Amino acid sequence: MQEDLHAGLGRKRKKFAIGLHNLDVLVPPIYYTVAESDFAFIPLGFSSPMTIEHLLKATEVGRKYGGLVKGHQYPILKDSNDTVLSIPPIINGTATEVKSGVGNLFVDVTGTERRLVEDALAIISEALADAGGDLEKVSVKQNDETMTTPNLNPRKVKLKIEEVKNLLGINLSASKIVDSLRKVRFDASQKKQSITVEIPRYSVDILHAVDLIEEVAYGYGFENLTPDFSFRYSKGREDELAKGLRSVRRLLVGLGFQEITNYSMSSRDLLYKNLLREDKNALKVESSKTQLYEFLRDTLVAGMLDVMSKNIHQEYPQKLFEIGYCFQKDDSSETGVREELLLCCAIAAERAAFSDIRSVLDTFLLRLKKYKTKNT
Repeated sequence: MQEDLHAGLGRKRKKFAIGLHNLDVLVPPIYYTVAESDFAFIPLGFSSPMTIEHLLKATEVGRKYGGLVKGHQYPILKDSNDTVLSIPPIINGTATEVKSGVGNLFVDVTGTERRLVEDALAIISEALADAGGDLEKVSVKQNDETMTTPNLNPRKVKLKIEEVKNLLGINLSASKIVDSLRKVRFDASQKKQSITVEIPRYSVDILHAVDLIEEVAYGYGFENLTPDFSFRYSKGREDELAKGLRSVRRLLVGLGFQEITNYSMSSRDLLYKNLLREDKNALKVESSKTQLYEFLRDTLVAGMLDVMSKNIHQEYPQKLFEIGYCFQKDDSSETGVREELLLCCAIAAERAAFSDIRSVLDTFLLRLKKYKTKNT
């Protein structure tokens, strides 16, 4: 369960890490502080002291999780006798190892998001209590703030009766909704046109009213839902734009062209520098992860030339086309950006003249006109 929580809610320990320790060897209070990379202790599964720096380089767990800690100092949990509990989120210490026969556990959860840390501790605490354990509370002090953990108080949210009716499509009474929720272990009570639902701390997947309505359906019973076929329906049909684009592609392939597809985002060099264009109206995205995809393209020509420059080892002639969206600034639109669906055709050959592409254009427009007339 610990590793399942690490992998799921903890995002492979990026959000939080859980440690289980033998409480009987600890001397409170427990301190959560930092240590330098030359700090030595005996990691879990080892018999001799090891520095943190050596641990990160020489062990599998160190290489796997060491990168989660940034900087030259590392988190450390230790008691009043300097007994090392763990170097979270990497590894526990041997001194507090839980072996067969240990009856008292100390659970630590450390992380970067307080809500997730509290949720993980609540899940573990509830599981241990269900297994027959007795829970005791711990006071956690940070600066002037002191909180008591684990926090097992349920969350209270309001669910509108009308929302349940609309989403499930059945006219459930308030009492039936309350009864359905209680069947799936959610305490609930009616108040006017809404229902107050108490969500247990272990139910961390309830994020929206829709999640609660799904629980109502479980409690009510899916087998009790009766299909209703009285709604109006229409037959599906192909989108007119898709039909038109298919005819365009068929015409160009018939003329000997091969289709290519480039990304809608490109680089400054491809769009502007290589084409000797100014970038004053460029549409640059925020927080791009790479310079290769910083700008929304406003032309298909840049991508076409890039493909041809990388295709020079292929046999000539080469006849390529691309159909794709380009983007322009437009202050009159709601988003400030106008999308345009464009077509770009190119011919690369040892001897290619204007008349070659002009003849393609004339033939393309003539056949497209006949196709439109035929299918009007």
